[in-house]
Amino acid sequence: MQYLKYLILVLLLTLFSISYGQIGGLSASKLGSFSVGVVPSHKIELEPSFSHFRSKYYWDNDYNRKSIFTTTDSVRNISAMSFRFTYGLWDKLELGVSVSPDVSMSNWGVRYIVYENDKLGLAAITGMNIPLGNQTIDKKLRLADNLLSLGVGGVMSYSFSENFSTDFTAQYQFRLEESAHHDKNAMFFNLDFGYYILKHQLQLATGFGYRGVQDDDGNHNVFTITPGITIETGETFIVVLYAPFDVIGKNEVVNNGFGFALTLLFN
Repeated sequence: MQYLKYLILVLLLTLFSISYGQIGGLSASKLGSFSVGVVPSHKIELEPSFSHFRSKYYWDNDYNRKSIFTTTDSVRNISAMSFRFTYGLWDKLELGVSVSPDVSMSNWGVRYIVYENDKLGLAAITGMNIPLGNQTIDKKLRLADNLLSLGVGGVMSYSFSENFSTDFTAQYQFRLEESAHHDKNAMFFNLDFGYYILKHQLQLATGFGYRGVQDDDGNHNVFTITPGITIETGETFIVVLYAPFDVIGKNEVVNNGFGFALTLLFN
């Protein structure tokens, strides 16, 4: 019975961890936050990416860090891959979609530049997470990952200098269908700082992220720090390397990992 209890705990925390669905399909200039700038008009970005996370601990309802497993030789590994397609429709508008390799989940997004000058930019974003499904689903379970959700938010970008800039994104997610755990609307906040060196060919970046949601079991939230770099030695591609690690949370798994993305621009 004790092993069954831990198995149920792991499954529930896994569901809570992956039930967060931010707006997808949009381009970025750093790590976790979107930037105000859009893909150039009538051009398209293709971005394959993958990530890997390991976890052995979780935070309980009192923010205490505890072991997921009863033994020290167990670890939870999660790897994922996605593809993003983003099209610059006009000078101030882009739209796109992110999909998983098996096309079981799609994340659609739109961004419109509201205001922009040499230093400050503001943009509005919206999108919908649409599960397409690639397996047999029991509709009575009503898992969060199998339900529609709508997101709205805003983006702010500010350039302190030619080399140093920041991006901030705030998102609010509405559940269009009620889940089995009665998920309330979720919030996401991301703040990225980036500094260019080597004649704008390498950007040193750090991201700070928060996500939170409430359901029948209480509040679920986590704060994450993500160091990384962007390599911009070519005119039509960008390489992104990042390593997020969770700092503190509540009723969430403690994740540490790394990721890679290759952004390609086509006329």
